[in-house]
Order: sequence, then C-alpha cells, then structure tokens
Amino acid sequence: MSAFLALLGKEFREIVSTWRLWVLPGFLLFNALTGPLSARLNKQLMASVLGPEAARALPEPTFWDSWAQWTKNLSPTVLLVILVTMAGLVCGEVAQGTAVLVLTKPVSRTAFVLAKFVANLVFITVATAISTAVTWALTAALFDGVQAAPLWRATALWLVAAACYLTVALLLSSALPSTLGAAGASLGVLIVVSLLGLWGPLARNSVVGLPGIASQAGAGEAVHALWPVATSVLVSAVLLALAVRSLTRREI
Repeated sequence: MSAFLALLGKEFREIVSTWRLWVLPGFLLFNALTGPLSARLNKQLMASVLGPEAARALPEPTFWDSWAQWTKNLSPTVLLVILVTMAGLVCGEVAQGTAVLVLTKPVSRTAFVLAKFVANLVFITVATAISTAVTWALTAALFDGVQAAPLWRATALWLVAAACYLTVALLLSSALPSTLGAAGASLGVLIVVSLLGLWGPLARNSVVGLPGIASQAGAGEAVHALWPVATSVLVSAVLLALAVRSLTRREI
C-alpha cells in the first residue's frame, strides 16, 4: 500500500507540473463559459442569419439549452482531449527511461498502472466538477427557474464514460511504443465507437451509447442508464487488466 501511495503522489506531482494541468481544464472551462452564453444569445444570432421575422418563430431560450450545450461539448470533444493527453502516460515514461527507475524498485507493474488510472481519474473528475459548477452558476445568472439536478446527473453519466476512455488510453499507452502511435490509435478507437453507437440496441445497452445517454439526461429526458453504466465499469476493469498484462509482457 505504501508503494502505491508513493506512486499516486508521483502521478499527482506530474499532473501539476506538466502541460496536462492546463489542457483538459482549459477545454472544460471554455465549454462551461461559452455554453450558457451561446444558449442565451442563440435567438439573436439566428435573427442575424435568418432575419427578425424568422427568428420570432423560434422559442425563447431556457436553461435546458445551456445544459444541452454543455453535454454536447463533452462528447466527443473532451473525450478526444482525454485520449490524446493521456496517450503518453506509460509509453512516454518508457521512452524517457523514468519507468525503468520506478519499476526496478519494489513496485509492481499493477500498482504502476493503477496509480496512473486513479490519479488521472481524480484529475478528470475534479476538473469536470469545477467546470460544471461554473456552467451551473453562469446559467443561473442568465436564466430563470434553473434545475441543477439534470446537469449533474448528465455530467456524472459522462464521467463514467470518461473513465472508460481513460482505460483505453492506458491500454494503448502500455501496448504501443510511442505516444504518437497511442494517440493515433486512440483517435481510431473514438471513431469506431462513434460508428458503433449508431446501432440502436448497442447504444441503448452498452458503454458506446453512454455519452449520448448523458446528453439526453442533460436535455431532461428520461433515460435508462443501468446497462450502459454496468458495461462501462466492466469494460474499464477488463481494459485495466489488459493494460497491466501488456506492461508486464513489455521489455522496459
């Protein structure tokens, strides 16, 4: 346990001392600030494009439009940011030689991978929670009768999917020799998952449809997320196990 906590501390120090500290929170905060403003000004923007007469037929914007903007921006944009920024978690350390220094000590490769998963999941969760609070506060300032529960419910569902994508990045980083290769493969995974999500039964009952279900929850729709959440947790566990296996079989 002490070795794992030491690795966890190392991961947190790396997060706060590298560019990763700014990229993901930057994207999230940008979406948190622009979503409510875009929802509030949407009718005026449409009036400038379609003309005042056509714009009058549009409904008045509500806080639901802000929630929809937030959840729409989370997927796939922020998921792609997670995949790309986390692509070098393992292979980057292997290439730099720091992995050798760590793994020659009494530290298991399982603990090495799990520490990266836990630290970066905490990082993603905290950044997302802060940004969600920002978009909630700004929306409350711009709209009346704001209901916060759908926003937080949708964000929580998205975080489950984000955790699964983090394990994808860890597996690819553990299995592939370069950060660029892992980032490219991650992009391919995102495209494949997006295509699989077009099949209704799979989208409704598995992790591939969880980002879309989060968007529906943000729009105030009734959603059934038990199976997507359950499959996401299961897939995450399997991918983590595969990441550990890949690193175990890899020459450092």
